[in-house]
Amino acid sequence: MQDHEVQDHEVQDHTAPDTAVPDTAVPDHERPCMTTAELTPQESARWALRAGLPLADDRLAPVTDTANHIQSVLGVLRELDFRQTPPAPVYQAGGPVGAAV
Repeated sequence: MQDHEVQDHEVQDHTAPDTAVPDTAVPDHERPCMTTAELTPQESARWALRAGLPLADDRLAPVTDTANHIQSVLGVLRELDFRQTPPAPVYQAGGPVGAAV
Protein backbone atom coordinates (compact mmCIF):
# COMPACT_ATOMS: atom_id res chain seq x y z
CA MET A 1 0.00 0.00 0.00
CA GLN A 2 1.28 3.47 -0.86
CA ASP A 3 2.04 5.94 1.94
CA HIS A 4 -0.61 8.37 0.70
CA GLU A 5 -3.44 5.83 0.72
CA VAL A 6 -5.74 5.86 3.72
CA GLN A 7 -6.35 2.57 5.49
CA ASP A 8 -9.70 1.72 7.12
CA HIS A 9 -8.35 2.20 10.66
CA GLU A 10 -6.84 5.60 9.99
CA VAL A 11 -8.51 8.73 11.31
CA GLN A 12 -8.82 11.74 9.07
CA ASP A 13 -9.65 15.18 10.38
CA HIS A 14 -11.12 17.03 7.42
CA THR A 15 -10.72 20.34 9.25
CA ALA A 16 -6.94 19.83 9.22
CA PRO A 17 -5.90 17.85 6.12
CA ASP A 18 -2.29 17.44 7.21
CA THR A 19 -3.30 15.24 10.20
CA ALA A 20 -4.41 12.18 8.18
CA VAL A 21 -2.22 9.69 10.02
CA PRO A 22 -3.10 6.62 12.05
CA ASP A 23 -3.87 7.54 15.67
CA THR A 24 -1.30 4.98 16.83
CA ALA A 25 1.43 6.78 14.87
CA VAL A 26 0.99 10.00 16.85
CA PRO A 27 2.57 10.11 20.33
CA ASP A 28 0.11 10.95 23.12
CA HIS A 29 1.75 14.31 23.83
CA GLU A 30 1.23 15.37 20.19
CA ARG A 31 -2.42 14.30 19.87
CA PRO A 32 -5.00 17.07 19.91
CA CYS A 33 -6.59 17.47 23.30
CA MET A 34 -9.42 19.44 24.76
CA THR A 35 -8.46 22.56 26.64
CA THR A 36 -9.88 23.78 29.93
CA ALA A 37 -11.67 26.60 28.09
CA GLU A 38 -15.41 26.20 27.57
CA LEU A 39 -16.35 24.50 24.32
CA THR A 40 -18.50 26.23 21.75
CA PRO A 41 -21.17 24.27 19.88
CA GLN A 42 -18.97 24.44 16.77
CA GLU A 43 -16.05 22.90 18.66
CA SER A 44 -18.33 20.19 20.04
CA ALA A 45 -19.43 19.37 16.51
CA ARG A 46 -15.80 19.19 15.35
CA TRP A 47 -14.73 16.91 18.24
CA ALA A 48 -17.77 14.67 17.75
CA LEU A 49 -17.09 14.40 14.03
CA ARG A 50 -13.44 13.62 14.75
CA ALA A 51 -14.63 10.76 16.98
CA GLY A 52 -16.91 9.51 14.22
CA LEU A 53 -20.10 10.71 15.91
CA PRO A 54 -21.64 13.45 13.78
CA LEU A 55 -24.14 15.52 15.76
CA ALA A 56 -27.47 16.85 14.55
CA ASP A 57 -27.87 20.60 14.99
CA ASP A 58 -30.50 20.15 17.71
CA ARG A 59 -28.02 18.09 19.80
CA LEU A 60 -25.16 20.59 19.72
CA ALA A 61 -26.30 22.71 22.69
CA PRO A 62 -27.06 19.82 25.09
CA VAL A 63 -23.87 17.96 24.14
CA THR A 64 -21.82 21.14 24.56
CA ASP A 65 -23.37 21.83 27.98
CA THR A 66 -22.68 18.26 29.10
CA ALA A 67 -19.09 18.34 27.84
CA ASN A 68 -18.46 21.66 29.60
CA HIS A 69 -19.89 20.28 32.86
CA ILE A 70 -17.69 17.18 32.62
CA GLN A 71 -14.65 19.38 31.93
CA SER A 72 -15.41 21.49 35.02
CA VAL A 73 -15.71 18.36 37.21
CA LEU A 74 -12.45 16.99 35.80
CA GLY A 75 -10.78 20.33 36.51
CA VAL A 76 -11.74 20.06 40.18
CA LEU A 77 -10.56 16.44 40.36
CA ARG A 78 -7.20 17.36 38.83
CA GLU A 79 -6.65 19.88 41.63
CA LEU A 80 -7.13 17.33 44.41
CA ASP A 81 -4.00 16.04 46.14
CA PHE A 82 -4.20 12.26 46.50
CA ARG A 83 -0.57 11.67 47.54
CA GLN A 84 -1.50 10.80 51.14
CA THR A 85 -4.59 8.76 50.20
CA PRO A 86 -4.11 5.03 50.78
CA PRO A 87 -5.17 2.54 48.09
CA ALA A 88 -8.86 1.58 48.22
CA PRO A 89 -8.35 -1.95 49.71
CA VAL A 90 -6.58 -0.36 52.71
CA TYR A 91 -9.13 2.40 53.36
CA GLN A 92 -12.32 1.81 55.35
CA ALA A 93 -14.80 4.67 55.44
CA GLY A 94 -15.36 5.83 59.00
CA GLY A 95 -12.77 3.50 60.50
CA PRO A 96 -9.03 3.36 61.07
CA VAL A 97 -6.76 2.26 58.26
CA GLY A 98 -6.35 -1.52 58.22
CA ALA A 99 -9.44 -2.19 60.37
CA ALA A 100 -11.19 -5.49 59.70
CA VAL A 101 -14.49 -5.33 57.87
